[in-house]
Amino acid sequence: MIITMRFVIFVMIITLAGKSAHAQQQERWIVLDKESAGVAVQSITGQSLVGAPRFELISLADPTLVAPPPITDENLRVARIDATAVGELQSIMHGPRFKRCGGFTVHESRAAALAEPRNPFYDAAYLHGPIKFSTNIQKQELVGHALVSVKAENIISSIEKLMKYETRDHNTEGGKKSAEDLEKDWKKFGEGRKDYSVDHIEHEGWLQNSVVATIKGTDLDGELVVIGAHLDSINRSNIKKAPGADDDASGVAVVTEILRILTKLEDFKPRRTIKFFAYAAEEYGLLGSGEIAKTYSQAIKSGTGDIKEVVAVLQLDMAGFAGADRHMYFIDDYVSTELTDYLKKLIHVYNGPGDHEITFGNTTCGYACSDHGSWTKYGFRAAFPFESTFAKLNPKIHTPDDTVANLDTSGVHQSRFARLGLEFAIEVGYAAPSSEPSAQ
Repeated sequence: MIITMRFVIFVMIITLAGKSAHAQQQERWIVLDKESAGVAVQSITGQSLVGAPRFELISLADPTLVAPPPITDENLRVARIDATAVGELQSIMHGPRFKRCGGFTVHESRAAALAEPRNPFYDAAYLHGPIKFSTNIQKQELVGHALVSVKAENIISSIEKLMKYETRDHNTEGGKKSAEDLEKDWKKFGEGRKDYSVDHIEHEGWLQNSVVATIKGTDLDGELVVIGAHLDSINRSNIKKAPGADDDASGVAVVTEILRILTKLEDFKPRRTIKFFAYAAEEYGLLGSGEIAKTYSQAIKSGTGDIKEVVAVLQLDMAGFAGADRHMYFIDDYVSTELTDYLKKLIHVYNGPGDHEITFGNTTCGYACSDHGSWTKYGFRAAFPFESTFAKLNPKIHTPDDTVANLDTSGVHQSRFARLGLEFAIEVGYAAPSSEPSAQ
C-alpha cells in the first residue's frame, strides 16, 4: 500500500508539472485597446488547464519596477490570454462590431506587454516630432514620368491573382504559396539593375514568409525608406474562404505597381535605400511586421550592420473601396503627424485638380490597426493613407465576399494610392538629410 501511494503521489506531481508547463506554453500576453478589451473580457469565458481565466485583464502597474515610466497611451490595456481563446478574440476583432485588422499585439512576456502602454514613442511630443529629411520638393520631372506609367489594370490583375489562393491565412498552404509566388513575381522586375534584389523572411511559428524587395541607395544607402502592405487574409468563420481582395490584396497590388514602375525608371537612382514589404501574419497581431521592425531597431542600436536609420514608413492596407466622399483618408493616431503632413504636401504639389487629383481628409483607427503600428512601436516614423473613413469602411472585409466585384473594379481608386506611393518613394529617396537632430 505504501508503494502504491508513493506511485500515486509521483503521478500527481508529474501531471501537475505537465499541466504547468503546458499552461506556460499556451499562455499569451497581448495589448489591445480599451473598448475591445471590455468586450473580450465579457465574451471569452471559462478556465484554462490550470484553472486560470482563459482571458483576463492585467493591472498596468508593473510589480518589477520600483518607479515605472509614466503611461503614454491611456487607451491601451494588457491581457493574459490562453491559446485556446485566441480564435474567439479574433472573431471579436474581425466581427461586425469592430471589423479590425490585427486588433492586438502579441508580446513574449508579461513585462514586455506592460511596457507597451509606457512606450515613449506613443507620446504626443514624439509623434509630432520632426522627420529626418528635407521636405523640399525637388524631383518633379522624375515623378511626372512615374505618374503617367501607373496602369489601373495591372493593379486589378494583381488583386485577382492574389484572390485565387482562396485563403492567404498565415498558417495555411495558400498563405505559404502566395508569398512564394509573389517573391517570384517581384524578381521578374528590375532586369539588368544591379541595385535591385528580392528575398524572403522566414518566421518561426507559421508557414507564410514575408517578402522584401530592395532598391539600394547611393550615398545614403544606410538610411531606409519603407513601403509595405500585408499579404495575409482572414475569415474566422471559414479559414478556407478568405479571398481578401481589399484586405489586403489591394495594398500588395499597389506596392507591386509602385515597384514595377520604379524598377523600370532608368533614371531612378535614389540616395536612400527603398525597401518594399509584403508582411506576413498582420491579421494575427502584426506579427510579421513586428518581427521585422524589431530586427531593424536592434540592428540600428547595435551599430554593427549597414542599416543606420529608417527615415520614413508608408503603410498601404485597403486601397480598393471608395466608401466615403473623398479619395483618401489619413489615419491620425499611432502615426507621425509630421510625416503625414509631408504626404499631404506631396498631394498639394502633384495631385491638384486634373488627371491625378486626390482629395483627402483624416480618420482615426483608435488602436494600432495595421503594420504602421509595428514601426511606430520601435520609434520609426510611419504614415497610413486609407481608402475611406473608418465609419464607412468596406463592410465585406474578413468575409468570403471581399472580392474585386465589391471594389472599384476600374482600378482608378487604387491607382491614387500608387501615385502617392511613387511620389513618396522618389521624393524621400532623393531628399537631403534633415538639419534636425536625431530623435531615435
